[in-house]
Amino acid sequence: MPTYEPSRRFFREFDGLTAAQQARFLRVVAQLVTALRTSPPDFPAGLWVKRVQGSSNVWELTWAPDGRATFE
Repeated sequence: MPTYEPSRRFFREFDGLTAAQQARFLRVVAQLVTALRTSPPDFPAGLWVKRVQGSSNVWELTWAPDGRATFE
């Protein structure tokens, strides 16, 4: 089951988003968690997940031209 531990940097950057951006991000995270609970993960259309080049444990989540986040 996916788990997470947000960093201080996450909270700083999340607080800098508008209320609409925060709400959209939280919806996307819920979609990501649902997809990760399937084997293999079944990501919905419009939700892209890929490993960050040069890293073995950092991933990038993209859901819009201006909507990206990294996670490990």
